[in-house]
Amino acid sequence: MNVILLASGKGKRLNPQTQNLPKPLVKVNKFSIFDFFLDSFNDIESEKTLYLATGYKEECFQNNFYQKIFNPEYESTNMLFGLWYTLSKLVNKFENTIISYGDIIFPKPLLSELSKMDEISIVTDPRWEDNYIGRSEHGFDECEKCIVNENKNLVIASKNLPKQFIKYFEYVGITYIPKRFMPRISELLNELFIKTENLEKPFMFSESLKKAYITDFLSYLVMKNFQIRTKEIQGRWFEIDTIQDLEKARGIY
Repeated sequence: MNVILLASGKGKRLNPQTQNLPKPLVKVNKFSIFDFFLDSFNDIESEKTLYLATGYKEECFQNNFYQKIFNPEYESTNMLFGLWYTLSKLVNKFENTIISYGDIIFPKPLLSELSKMDEISIVTDPRWEDNYIGRSEHGFDECEKCIVNENKNLVIASKNLPKQFIKYFEYVGITYIPKRFMPRISELLNELFIKTENLEKPFMFSESLKKAYITDFLSYLVMKNFQIRTKEIQGRWFEIDTIQDLEKARGIY
């Protein structure tokens, strides 16, 4: 199993904590965000390899039990480009694959539970509003919104969904792709990114392909007739994007 942690961003809104550290290495009391992730990673029962998609301050990741893949375009691109670039460098890319943001804390069993699912699956929170109470530095516009049907399948997702939708779920930042889907997923990503002229063109709900989010690609997959299941987490997670978030997390963990 391949596990990819997206950890290339500068984390500007966490300054001064990120002045000399990448965001996942910021400490929440005694442990870093990355330490919490490793607890969940180590709980996966199957054989697995951890890949860090790095960029900003990549030299701070110094252990040898994971593999680093440095994205030289990290300053001018977003999550989806980072995912494609990382996958393009993997030797064994057609394995069961978990993809996770690097600034979230979630229950330890979650990755293990995901690894046993049979379909492409994303983690969503139907109670996401609770996380935005008093969160003045990271508001509703920052939420990666999902519309889910009665069968718990994804209909559409993006940070930039039209405001007329009322019932949203929030994409937590974790996706699982069984290996039987990986050849086609890789093919679609290559079709998008290998032609450099595509990078500046709009993609789904984002201003350009190079600035696109994982949720834009999830919507693209639905458009390509992929079924994407949702696994609900019911508020039991935390995103650390700002100093305000970090202070709140330190009161919880």
